[in-house]
Amino acid sequence: MDSLLARAEKNNSSLRAADLRRETAEALRGTAFTLDKAELFYSRDQNNLANGVPLDVIGIRQRFEFPTVYTAKRNALRYEAAMANNSYESEKRDLYLQISSLYNSYVIAREKLRIYRQLDTLYSRFARAADRRFELGATNYLEKVTARSKQQQIRLELQAARTRASKLESEIRLQVQDDSLPPLEAPPPMELVAAPPDISQIPEIRNFQNRLAAQKYTRKLEANRLLPDLSAEYFRGTNEVTKNAFEGYLLGVSIPVFFGGQASRIRAARLAESAIIEDQKAYSLGLDTRQEQLQEQLQQERQALSYYKEEGNQLATAIMEAAEAGFHNGEIDFFRYIESLENSYGIRLDYLDQLESYNQSILNINFIKY
Repeated sequence: MDSLLARAEKNNSSLRAADLRRETAEALRGTAFTLDKAELFYSRDQNNLANGVPLDVIGIRQRFEFPTVYTAKRNALRYEAAMANNSYESEKRDLYLQISSLYNSYVIAREKLRIYRQLDTLYSRFARAADRRFELGATNYLEKVTARSKQQQIRLELQAARTRASKLESEIRLQVQDDSLPPLEAPPPMELVAAPPDISQIPEIRNFQNRLAAQKYTRKLEANRLLPDLSAEYFRGTNEVTKNAFEGYLLGVSIPVFFGGQASRIRAARLAESAIIEDQKAYSLGLDTRQEQLQEQLQQERQALSYYKEEGNQLATAIMEAAEAGFHNGEIDFFRYIESLENSYGIRLDYLDQLESYNQSILNINFIKY
């Protein structure tokens, strides 16, 4: 399982795309201190004279937003990058859950396939024996056709089990997306261990926290834009009759006069902040409810699984042994023997269904989300 998850993390295209989005958001953090383009200018004005000759003026002009605007931008982009990382971690957990669930089902399907192969071998042998007994007059036609019918029924169930196992392996390969992945192994099914995460640290909760922080700094950014912009200008003037150049400096402050539009942006940012808080409350409530439901479901499935572990599997073995002995000793007829076989193998198959459901609940708890 660990190998599958490691390969998927490296090769899955959707996860790699999420990783690139994370890197993109991290790269954008450097744009917080982006300045407007510096303006180079040249002017010649008949009113700007030195020794009666107009000056040729060359200069550079730069505009700045108030320094706290850049700080707010930097913090907002920092939390947006954290959100992108949360999204990546969330997608990775979803992929892990999907692959783990598929592999859990695959292991169960392979075990069922093994059981159906045993049944197919057993019923094929009985069908041949029934044909021979019928030819010798040792049994009736009903036993012969019943044995053949059961054989065909098991063949169909065997084919269905083989198809399901193959389909699950294809779905796993589709998620892992590694051409070098060898044929999947299928160890004996076993119970998974619950390892519930710290709810406050799962990516979805962290994403709400980072969204709220990013929105707070977005609101501060809009508020800081009410502060004046700054500008600086340096110029140098010369003409053909002056020996020395004339230098000059200009510092400016752009003061907002109309506040209505920016005030609306600030109010919208504050409302968006409140909306995130309410979304977070709703998600946390739903997550708590989901966790309680999963724990209740797990408890029910643990009780059912305990029956098979403590009694059911032993009962299946006892039925099989008693049926084998009774049939060979002539104590039960063919039909009672077939019925006993179906009961025994039915218990084993039901146990596998219960184990699959139990393990799925464990996975849902380990990778909980709402």
